[in-house]
Amino acid sequence: MNPVIRPPHAVTMWEDDGVLVLEMPDATGRTEAMHYLKVPLNTFGLSEAVRILRSRNATSRIGEKGDPTQFQVNAEMKALAKGYDPALVHRPHPKVHSSPETRSRARDLIRRFIS
Repeated sequence: MNPVIRPPHAVTMWEDDGVLVLEMPDATGRTEAMHYLKVPLNTFGLSEAVRILRSRNATSRIGEKGDPTQFQVNAEMKALAKGYDPALVHRPHPKVHSSPETRSRARDLIRRFIS
């Protein structure tokens, strides 16, 4: 079996708190020209990451399909999933606080619908 040699334009990926981070080196492999992309760790984000990887080659230049900017990725994600907001990726949902009376009324209402 032939050894696999990592090309200089190869992308490195990792997961960080529900976000898939793509480390995008320059097509020639220069680390000083590297930039990072973030996509959500869901079906839409994974399909976007695969689309970028398939489009990437040794001649990819920043702003093209194989080496997009974060702005371009966010626009593509919005087209894939309406309502996607990259600012919401890290934002936890607030816990809903309700009174015992409100919970009791909700339970009674659910019981009436079930019976």
